[in-house]
Amino acid sequence: MKGRIIVIILVLALLVGGLFLPTKSGLTDANEPDSNPLTVFSEAEEEAIAEEESKAQEEKQAEHEESVSGLSENEQQAYAWAALRSEPESILLMRDRIADLNKSWNDTCGRIDILEVPEWTKDDAFAVLTKDQSALPSAASLGLTAAVFDALVSNQNLEGAPRDLRLGIILDRTALKALPGAESPDTSTVFCTMPVWILHPSADGAWDYVQTSYGRGWISSEKVAFCASKDVWMSYASPDSRIIVTTPEMVLEGVKVDPGACFSCLEENSDSYTVLLPIRKNDGSLDATQLEISREDSNFGYVDYTWTRLYKQIYRSYETKTELSTDDLIRSIYRTFGIDLPPDLTASFENLGTMTELAPLPGDERENTMNSIPLPALIEDANGVSLMLGRKDSVWQCLRAADGKAAILEIEDPQRMVVIK
Repeated sequence: MKGRIIVIILVLALLVGGLFLPTKSGLTDANEPDSNPLTVFSEAEEEAIAEEESKAQEEKQAEHEESVSGLSENEQQAYAWAALRSEPESILLMRDRIADLNKSWNDTCGRIDILEVPEWTKDDAFAVLTKDQSALPSAASLGLTAAVFDALVSNQNLEGAPRDLRLGIILDRTALKALPGAESPDTSTVFCTMPVWILHPSADGAWDYVQTSYGRGWISSEKVAFCASKDVWMSYASPDSRIIVTTPEMVLEGVKVDPGACFSCLEENSDSYTVLLPIRKNDGSLDATQLEISREDSNFGYVDYTWTRLYKQIYRSYETKTELSTDDLIRSIYRTFGIDLPPDLTASFENLGTMTELAPLPGDERENTMNSIPLPALIEDANGVSLMLGRKDSVWQCLRAADGKAAILEIEDPQRMVVIK
């Protein structure tokens, strides 16, 4: 009897003890809550970190909205466009890539590196003019009467003595012309502070035949000054400390200065830069005058090429009265980043980057293609080439010159697109 009692006690002990034994896996039942203190602490920590990150993001967004709310309407529009892009503050093209891009256009768009001055004799420089004269378009193609055409051809001064190659700086925005005379049609635009080579004077002394980085032509002699030496020329053409103009339609001492103009910086002030404005002496040589440019209207060095800065430059020009063509308007914006686009964007279109023909694509595919561009692009539509902003409020929009001002318009029937990269 006593043995049976002992056995019963042992069995009961085993049964009661089994209630506290672990499962076969050595863990609590899957339906039981996880009571591991380390796990609970980790989850709480993660929640706290997530909450802090969310709060920091909200504070950052609130600060951004507050700072933007104090800006002009155009600046707010620029930030609104930038907000549609991922990483709008990231650099799109680094300086070395921009340099390579400019160089590639020398090879594909018939341009030259203007800072690489050739060892030309007087006869070499004169031979360039003589060769170009033999390839002149006809009077009719230039829209000139035979009498006017002949007078302008004669004014090229082909009978005059050759002159040493001179290095010059453009003093004011002006037109590059096919022939030396106001009646001649323009071929392109040259901007203030651009470096050129001066090849030959006209017979009446009022015009100079010059080489720019993208072509040759005649300009008014009053718009260019020659430098005493290459060192002086380089100090204006490519200064070590440069101030880049960022505001449109600036006028300095009566001179039209466009975005991208480059000045040598003498001093950094609290709210401005002291720069050298090139001017012309009576004998045609270069001189300079000191003046100040506001920091709000300029940048020390080229502007960083980001979505935000691009849209800012676009909206700085927006609704500004301008004498520039769409090509020159776009060129001036891109010059602020150190990107030197060719003057004829339509002729150079397929060489500017990765081009896509949009016209043959079905509607949805065209939309997706335009919407997926990784970098800024130029677009050609029914109105010509313009700078593509993107799609907002279901409308594709672009920047172009229209009715004497820089306008943001709807893209109509897009034909092709080139991504600059």
